[in-house]
Amino acid sequence: MAKELARTRLKVRVGYLLRSIQATLQPDGLTVSLRAGGGDREVRYARYQEKGGTIRPVKGKFLAIPMAGGPAATPSGVAKFASARDAGPLRFVPILGGAKGLLVRDIAGRGKAGRGARSEIVYTLVRSVTGKPKWYLRDAMAEASGRLSGRLDAALHRALGGDRGQS
Repeated sequence: MAKELARTRLKVRVGYLLRSIQATLQPDGLTVSLRAGGGDREVRYARYQEKGGTIRPVKGKFLAIPMAGGPAATPSGVAKFASARDAGPLRFVPILGGAKGLLVRDIAGRGKAGRGARSEIVYTLVRSVTGKPKWYLRDAMAEASGRLSGRLDAALHRALGGDRGQS
């Protein structure tokens, strides 16, 4: 159920988070834990997707978000470069008095006058990004718990030789 909720509530691009979702039955046989983010490839953003929160830059002033369909993003929207610094020569264009910005690539024109010269936006720069919680794990556990409690109650009554209607 958690994987189905993740498919519908998240924008799945490469599937690392989806593949990291796993349920574990504890040795006591009664406790089930559901988690995401571990496995072969640690998915550090799993908690952010589940509970929401704010992401701020670690090294610089801005987060560099690749423009969809631009030269720094794959067709599925994944960043092609580890950092905007790896994307080649880019020029900073401040927006809103420097609260936001753009990184643009200048493309030279043809001929002596440089006709057809243009710039393309490669990254949008923001100071932080705040996301809402998606609750794909919490809601899956609540749904499973609701279904399971009825089954456990009936099984316990049968095991004790009682009928479901008796107290």
